[in-house]
Amino acid sequence: MIKAVWLNRSGREVPEGVNSVSVLTDIFMFL
Repeated sequence: MIKAVWLNRSGREVPEGVNSVSVLTDIFMFL
């Protein structure tokens, strides 16, 4: 659920295998 929220906020469509990485990068960007 958290991953989906971050992906929706970032507006990006990333493969499940890259979700963890993209989510971390998005979190740092939002911070």
